[in-house]
This record gives sequence, structure tokens and C-alpha cells, in this order.
Amino acid sequence: MARDSYRAFLAAVPLFAHCNARQLDQINRVATEATLPKGRVFVVEGDQGREMFVITDGTAEVTRDGKVIARLGRNDVVGELALLRHTTRNATVTATSDLSVLAVAAEDLDPLLDEIPGLAKALLQAVVTRLDPDNA
Repeated sequence: MARDSYRAFLAAVPLFAHCNARQLDQINRVATEATLPKGRVFVVEGDQGREMFVITDGTAEVTRDGKVIARLGRNDVVGELALLRHTTRNATVTATSDLSVLAVAAEDLDPLLDEIPGLAKALLQAVVTRLDPDNA
């Protein structure tokens, strides 16, 4: 995906849907594009969280204690909980197809949360929805 098309992509991600063009550009500036091959483990349960990922293309599987707990695809966000809690990862995430992601490093997330009104609330809502047992 071309860097200039990320604004439209980010606007379609529910977490960033409330952001205006300038705010989407802020996110775009700090995000790093990565391509991961099928089978690559890119989040490891128990490791320290150093970035969060937004899936731009492909699929991934989330496991906890070796059991599949979720399947992810385009527009899904993963890894944000460890960054918010400043703690270790609570699950492992493996690419189940070739996968393209945008990564936002921990040191870049805090300034975004400070500078973009509503981003912290949207992130909190996404985490609470994911952790709600009635949402499973």
C-alpha cells in the first residue's frame, strides 16, 4: 500500500474513524509498514509490548495458552493492551497468511494519545469490547 493511501485506510479503521485528516497524518507519520510471511509469530505471550499493529492486509490468529481465542483481518488492531498497561503481552499472534501491518511504537503512542482528542477513549472502548466476556 502506498504511504499516501494510508490516510484513507486509517480512516476506515474503527479505532481511528473519529480522527480528522491532520490527525490521521500524525498517525501515518509514526506508523511503520511491515510485511510478515505466513506463519510468522509477531506478538509473543509474555513478552514486553513494544508496539501495536493495525492489519492492512491478510489474516492472523490469536492464541492464549495455546488455544485459539480470535482471528483477525484487515482493520483489526492488536497489541495495544500491553502498551496501555505497560506490561507483557497476554496472547500470541501468528500470521495465518502473508500479512501487511502498520506498527506504532510504544514511544509514539503516548504522544498520539495526548495530541488526538478522543483517541484514548476509542482505544479504551476497543479494549473493553475485546475483553468483555459477553462480546465473545
